[in-house]
Amino acid sequence: MSRVQIPSPAHFFWFFLMRVDANIIKKENSSATLEIKVDREIVKEEFDKVIQIYQENAKLSGFRKGKAPLNLIKTKFKNKINEDVLSSLIPKAYSESVKLTNLSPYTVPEIKVEDFNDNSLKFKADIQLRPEVNVGQYKDLAFHKDNYKISSNDIEIELKKLQERFADFILKEGKKIENDDIVFLKVEAFDDQKNILKEMGDENYKIEMKKDGLYDEFYKNLLGAEVGDEKEFNKKYLENFNNPKLAGKEITFQVKIKEIREKKFPKLDDEFAKDVGDYNSLEELKTAIEKQLIEMMDNKMDNRLEISMIKKIVEHSEFSIPEKLIKNRSSSLLNEFKENLTRYGHDFKNMIENKIIDMGKIQEEVRQQAVKDLKEYLIIMKISELENIKVDDTEVDDCIKKESEKYKTDFKEYKKKLNEDMISYLKHNVMTEKVLDFLKNNNKIKKGKTYKIEDILKEEAKKR
Repeated sequence: MSRVQIPSPAHFFWFFLMRVDANIIKKENSSATLEIKVDREIVKEEFDKVIQIYQENAKLSGFRKGKAPLNLIKTKFKNKINEDVLSSLIPKAYSESVKLTNLSPYTVPEIKVEDFNDNSLKFKADIQLRPEVNVGQYKDLAFHKDNYKISSNDIEIELKKLQERFADFILKEGKKIENDDIVFLKVEAFDDQKNILKEMGDENYKIEMKKDGLYDEFYKNLLGAEVGDEKEFNKKYLENFNNPKLAGKEITFQVKIKEIREKKFPKLDDEFAKDVGDYNSLEELKTAIEKQLIEMMDNKMDNRLEISMIKKIVEHSEFSIPEKLIKNRSSSLLNEFKENLTRYGHDFKNMIENKIIDMGKIQEEVRQQAVKDLKEYLIIMKISELENIKVDDTEVDDCIKKESEKYKTDFKEYKKKLNEDMISYLKHNVMTEKVLDFLKNNNKIKKGKTYKIEDILKEEAKKR
């Protein structure tokens, strides 16, 4: 049976359920400490279970496997047994205490064990609660939704992209290197002391002849050359180049052209449409492209409207966001930035040391984005609370089903692979969609400007 004691005037609240005591100490800046005590019988049972596992698997000199005395097991594996018991009990006790106290922690708790032995576990969990928001007006506002215009040229651009994707590279004999050709080279590199740089050499180096995709020196020296030609040229690297071994140095390249291939575009006809996908004619493919463009641009216009709505509501709301939350979010964003650099072959540390990127500027930009993200999240959650907008398990399952279909995976198998964090992420996405739908239905949406698709895509490319 559950039991709730009357709150004391000193902001202490005691709960007892399922043999876990939880005491909330509320602090300033939306923070709190949970004082948690696990029932001694639960602690003892967990110790017995862990010790038994160690006894069954221990291989100790002088004893057969599983036959070593318990006292010896306790002494020999004391630290590991303690770690396993804590690793098992603390997450469960913390999770149960959060449910009991009806709290909504916003960050991972900081745990400090106060008392721990084979029949006692007391610990504190410092948590950050969701900050309070004084939300401004969010209903009966006026917003403009931009529109777009599809032209035949937009469809032709998409067709050319498909043509590019399905192009073949045909061996080019007796001809010179031209733009868009693929060239295979033997490359050797030397420093200013004529020492060979083996790590920069390649017996079959592949390059595509695009002026914006090559070092200028390669492009200038290879354009117009033929198979068998040998070229030598120098490349001066910038002082802040991301590879410190090359930064500020002049490298001599000796290259021999081994093979040239030219791009052969497929003819835009009914056969091309059949090769591209399940289309019977070129006209059918064009119709499908137009449909895809409409779907893409509808989403973009919706997204623009949603961004403008949240931005306006945020600007007219008051926030008190603890520095700790800003630092946590900033740290996550900075890690994402580093991972993206690594993914593209860049070394973050080297780029900082060689002043390719300004760490101070990056940190400031990351902080600004962190504050923006937190404000938007808090607004979504506050409006959902005020309007009693909820997400049930069925809606989350529908979202998971869509994801599983996207990856052509069985729904149940896909769901099994999702951990609690992933489920929470999907649930928040559903919540966000429902709040945005509510805002669209409870504000005045007026007709905005009409743009060419080409101009919209160019604008987005500049922002990237």
